[in-house]
Order: sequence, then structure tokens, then C-alpha cells
Amino acid sequence: MKLQLKKIFEKKTLLQVVGSIVLIGLVLALVGRERDDLISSIANIDLGLFSLSFVIFLANKLISSYRWKMLLVVQDIHARIWPLFRVSLLAVVLNSFLPSTLGGDSARIVWLIQGNPSKKASSVVATLFDRFQGMVALVFLVLIMLPFNQLIEPQMRMILYASTGALMVVMAYLLWARTTWLVRLVSRLMVTDWLKDRFDQLVGVLRIYKRSKSVLFNSFIFALLFQTLAVINQYIRFKSIGVEVPLPFLFLAIPVTTLVVTIPISVGGIGLREVTLISLLGLIGIESYEVVSYTIVGYASVLLLSILMFFYNLITGALRKSDTAGDHGQSPPGL
Repeated sequence: MKLQLKKIFEKKTLLQVVGSIVLIGLVLALVGRERDDLISSIANIDLGLFSLSFVIFLANKLISSYRWKMLLVVQDIHARIWPLFRVSLLAVVLNSFLPSTLGGDSARIVWLIQGNPSKKASSVVATLFDRFQGMVALVFLVLIMLPFNQLIEPQMRMILYASTGALMVVMAYLLWARTTWLVRLVSRLMVTDWLKDRFDQLVGVLRIYKRSKSVLFNSFIFALLFQTLAVINQYIRFKSIGVEVPLPFLFLAIPVTTLVVTIPISVGGIGLREVTLISLLGLIGIESYEVVSYTIVGYASVLLLSILMFFYNLITGALRKSDTAGDHGQSPPGL
């Protein structure tokens, strides 16, 4: 069984690598003769705005880490905010290079289980629920901002507002109403005892969240704040390369791209992200090379984060060794 899963994973990874290569080739074809403009836009980047974007990104990950901490406490998993922040940053780096955007979540789950071996199920559910709640907040944000988009016909606005209202009603129902009938219905769809046991286990953990309505509400507000700041940050990143993109349109383009990139057809969304953004932003006259410049700046931010994390781990590792040596009388503590 393990051998079969390994073969499936290897084939899937190979297909994603091929997918990235094909998509990158498509991006290069779309950029075409504008490569000089691409190089020029990157060379003339506003370092002040780039630095501001990077700082906002770090602050936003701190907000995300605090929200994750709130969800973990409900599962009786207690962790300090700084370690959660560091592993969240590591997840960003992994998501940029692993075959799917869920690689970072796997790292977060493994880290939690190492510190809480008796709470494996709770660690998995809390982390995946964190991702799920973020996706719901993303969709909610799109529905809220769509009516303000210039490309949306006025008669569509009432439909969009109605959709937002319906989503709120469904969320409120799932949170406050009794959903025993729904659980029983889904349970009957489980075709094996193993699936039924896993589903029952999942429901048991999720019921803990349902009993903590205030935490769910507060964490959802933090999720909306995180997604809003993320879009604003992309606006600043575009401005750093001299590209003006209407902010209301970015509240459509960035969430849609984020959702599309979760489709596992490329490594870390490379290529797929660019093609999606080129298609969406092309509707308002943004050139292909400008989109590619923007994504390269994004990869540069991840590279900068990787370098900073490397030196942080190098320095803190050296300090820990120094402290250990000091404890044994070989050198003073902290040197």
C-alpha cells in the first residue's frame, strides 16, 4: 500500500513539474518581445515600497499566527505566538517550492504533532480548519467587494449582495443550529468503516469549535482582516514596480488567483499564478510583462524571507550551543 502511494505521489509530482514547465513556457510566450520592459520594471523597483510590502507581509503573518493560536487553544493545544509565527513563515517558503500549496500546512501539522503527540487528530483538524476558514473569508471578501468593481453590471449587484447574505445565513445556521441530520446524512455516504470512523472523529473535534462560538467569530474577523491586508499588500507591490491597478479589481483578481493556485497542476503554483493573473488583469489593460514583474517581486520576497530565516536559525542555533557549553562550565552563558 505504501509503495503504491509512493508511486502515485511520484507520478503526481512529475505531472506538476511538467505542468509548471508548460505554463512557464506559455507565460514567456505571452511576454514575447516585452522582455526588455520586464527587466526595466524590475530594475527600477521602488525599494521603499518593496520594504513596506515586506513589513506588511510579516505583520499579516503575525495576525494569521495569532488566529491559528486561537483555534489551537480550543483544542487544548497551547503554543507561544513566536514559534507559531516562525513555523507559519516556514510554511510560506515551503508553499513556494513544494508540489502543492498544502505543503506548508503539512509542515505546520508535523510541527504541532511533535510537540503534542497525544493530540494528532486535534492538530490536523485545527490546522486544516484554519486553512478552511481562511478560504471562506476569501470568498466572503470577494462577494463583498464585487459590487464595487467597475466591470460588474449594475443589475448584478443585487444578486451579489443576495449571495453574500445567503452565505451569511448558511454560516450562521451551521454555527448555531442543530445539524445532527446533516451529520447523519454525510455519515451514511461513508462507504467503509474506516471512512466512517475518520468522519466521526472529525465531527467530534469540530463540535468543540461549535461550542466555542465566540472564538469562531473572532477568528473569522481576524481571517477577514488578514485577507484584506493581503490584497492591499499586493496593491503596494504593484505600485513598487510602477503599475497602477484599481484596488477594487485586486479584491477580485487576488482572491480568485489564490483559489485557482490551490489546483495541484504546478509546483507551488509557479506558472499557474502568472497565467491566471495575466488573464484577469489583462481585462483592465495591464500588460503581461507587468504581471510577470509583479510575480518576480513576490518570489524575491520569499527568497528574502528564506535568507532571513536561515541567518536567524544560524544565529539562534549558535547561541543555544553557547548556552549549553556555558552550562557545562566551558564558556559563559550567552556567549
